[in-house]
Amino acid sequence: MSDQIDMLWVLVCSALVMLMQAGFMMFEAGLSRAKNSINVAAKNLTDFCISALLFWLVGFGLMFGSSKLGLVGTNGFMPSGLGTPQLITAMLFQMMFCATAATIISGAVAERMRFGGYLIVVVAIALLFYPVFGHWSWGGYLLGEKVGWLERIGFVDFAGATVVHGVGGWLALAAVLVVGPRKGRYEGVQKSIQGHSLVMACCGGLILLFGWFGFNGGSTGGMTGAVPLILLNTLLAAMTGLLMAMFLSRVFQHLVGVELLVTGMISGLVAITACAHAVSLPAAALIGAVGGAIGYLGANLLNRLRIDDVVASVPSHAFAGVWGTLAFAIFAQPQMLTEGLGRWEQLGIQALGVGVCFAWAFGLGYIVLRSINRVFPLRVSEADEMRGLNVAEHGATTELIVLLKQMHDHSLTDELERDVDVEPYTEVGQIATLYNRVLERVRGHRDLLGEQAVELEQALVAANASSETKSRFLANMSHEIRTPMTAILGYTDLLLEPNITAADRSNFIHTIQSNGKHLLQLINDILDISKVEAGQMTFEKSACSPYGILHEVSSLMCVRAHEKGLQLDVEYIGPIPKQIQGDPLRIRQVLINLVGNGIKFTERGGVRIIVRLSRHNGVDLLGFEVVDTGIGMTQQQIGRLFKAFEQADDTMARRFGGTGLGLALSRQMAVLMGGDIIVQSTPGRGSSFIFTTPTGSLDGVELVEQSHECLLGLDRSGEEEPNSKSKNNPNQKSTDLERPIRVLLVEDGCENQRLIQFHLKKAGFESEIGNNGEVGKQKFLAASDSGKPYDVVLSDMQMPVMDGYTMVRELRDAGVNVPIIALTAHAMSDDRQKCIEAGCTDFATKPIDARKLTEMILHYTGQRDVAGTAVV
Repeated sequence: MSDQIDMLWVLVCSALVMLMQAGFMMFEAGLSRAKNSINVAAKNLTDFCISALLFWLVGFGLMFGSSKLGLVGTNGFMPSGLGTPQLITAMLFQMMFCATAATIISGAVAERMRFGGYLIVVVAIALLFYPVFGHWSWGGYLLGEKVGWLERIGFVDFAGATVVHGVGGWLALAAVLVVGPRKGRYEGVQKSIQGHSLVMACCGGLILLFGWFGFNGGSTGGMTGAVPLILLNTLLAAMTGLLMAMFLSRVFQHLVGVELLVTGMISGLVAITACAHAVSLPAAALIGAVGGAIGYLGANLLNRLRIDDVVASVPSHAFAGVWGTLAFAIFAQPQMLTEGLGRWEQLGIQALGVGVCFAWAFGLGYIVLRSINRVFPLRVSEADEMRGLNVAEHGATTELIVLLKQMHDHSLTDELERDVDVEPYTEVGQIATLYNRVLERVRGHRDLLGEQAVELEQALVAANASSETKSRFLANMSHEIRTPMTAILGYTDLLLEPNITAADRSNFIHTIQSNGKHLLQLINDILDISKVEAGQMTFEKSACSPYGILHEVSSLMCVRAHEKGLQLDVEYIGPIPKQIQGDPLRIRQVLINLVGNGIKFTERGGVRIIVRLSRHNGVDLLGFEVVDTGIGMTQQQIGRLFKAFEQADDTMARRFGGTGLGLALSRQMAVLMGGDIIVQSTPGRGSSFIFTTPTGSLDGVELVEQSHECLLGLDRSGEEEPNSKSKNNPNQKSTDLERPIRVLLVEDGCENQRLIQFHLKKAGFESEIGNNGEVGKQKFLAASDSGKPYDVVLSDMQMPVMDGYTMVRELRDAGVNVPIIALTAHAMSDDRQKCIEAGCTDFATKPIDARKLTEMILHYTGQRDVAGTAVV
């Protein structure tokens, strides 16, 4: 009865060890990519059948047959079943061990080893490596005596930490080195390759733990009193191995690697396998913990050495097996040591055993596998590895693989007419259905995308052309800016000469002044065109007199016309409103550009300004037609006329000068004001520029009749409207008034202080200086307290200590209500609005126009009425 119970126990344990095959398969497949998982499962299934069959045919006899010099068994091959039941039970149990040693290699070389190559390794381990080393260590197991040479000298390996796991682990290392790492694993920066199912891997780990009870428990050969301790030692080592790997993962990686948990558990199980029958419970826990640490650290070591072991087979089986085998000599109960040996002698024999295993399994294994690889390559091709071994080795596909292939085909071609196949009522089928809907949308928009691509290409061509044009423009601007700068610097040097006449000095000064004005106009045009393109150009709407604007324009331009011997006429057709709603500054700027352009390109005859009122689409428009008798233009030249960075003709620019910005700027300003500029021209006969601008509502506005005026050499004494005289002379001195106007000039620049004070003194104003906003504020408040207040404040806006904006706000907060006029050199932002918001009454741009500044001071101090005309 006792024999039957022993056989039953070993048979049950054999079934448990066989179940470990399912655990290994799930663990290895889970840590492999999905495209290789079927191949891993097929290898595990096949290696079990082949290794077990070969062990029955040959391996059992080599391992347990009659010993030849303690090296190999010589009989018992292909047993016929006529032996005792105990013998058959032992053979079945050892067949499971042989299969376990073989399947260890599968996980290490997963994802890149040929199926046929792997079977060659299985044959080698079942016919040679496992049974021969097993004979050295366990050859007398069935006979109850020691026949193998290692077991005769006292080597102990209770359940195969070295015999099974060491042989499998070291042979796995040899195979990994021969086939090399997976594609992309260590190319450049080390790349982690994630398995497709960590859940499956963890499930496999639990199955392995359950099967290990049979592995260690069945190694007693029967149901003895030692079984409970063996099983509990096995469980304790598994738990502490997992916990140690978890702890180290948290310490060194700051996270818990799921695959490392299973690796730590397997390492603890392998470590306790050599001595589960001989150690106490605390010792088993310690052995398992050290085994878990060895498994974790060993896996990191292999990665550092760029050895690609997919499931950490080498550290968890070979490295941990070495530790467990040595641990027998360290922790075994004294009575469990080999008879007649102390711990140190036992440790030496244990070390010899693991060393022999390494030399046999790794040393000979590497030579054998290297030789086989030369004749029959063990690794798949790169293309097959990229496709995945499921398809390359077995032609095995899944719905997901089929879908991915069809999607891949779509990614390589523009042929998107065919939908992907849909498997109904599956998750992959739902993905395919949604993908087909995306294809339908793509097909629907493909034509539109094609049109947009054409538009984008055209836009790119236009952008390149614009870039080229701007490059030419910048080159031209460089010339235009350097020309007056050269004159200014050159004549300034001449002024410094000691022996120049008064006449030469006067000519030099006039030349410097002329070039400075030209440079200022050029800079203003560039800044204005930039503001227009950036959308920062602002326009006022205020009541202004068209007669006053025309008088100012004609007064400025008649001098230029006179210099060329041309006649400048103004002709009014019909009644003209006495005032309109618009931006007088911008209207005057457009007219000056148009009239100046006409004068520049006219050699004989003259320029005529025709003014008329019209109505278009319910809007009242005031039209200014500038007609010249100049050289005229072709239609092609007219087409280029208003482009901001081009000129009508480069040769004309060289002949007549200029940058071409004025007309482009004028057209854009006219459009932004609600009007337009239309051009008509005939080569050799002259051109006509018609500038229109909205008048605003004319309800209650007086319409005035005016006839033709010839302005050649005209001195109108400052008339602002027909039949009316100016109330005051803008050059009228403050000393002619009731009392001098007191001006506080707040300015930090010494040169600007002297220049502006000179103009103020010339106009008859009294002025004092404040070097920054803080000084200016204190001076103003002190003057008010002393009874000699300032009538107006002129302030720069950018100053140290306190800027002009802050000073103005603080003065307004203090109740000061005198006019404060801002002086600013800024031109790119909306400076007028910023100054007004700070509390300024108005602002004047630098360089300062002395006449306009005088008019502004007189106007805001009530000494002169500037009727609706902005003076900035």
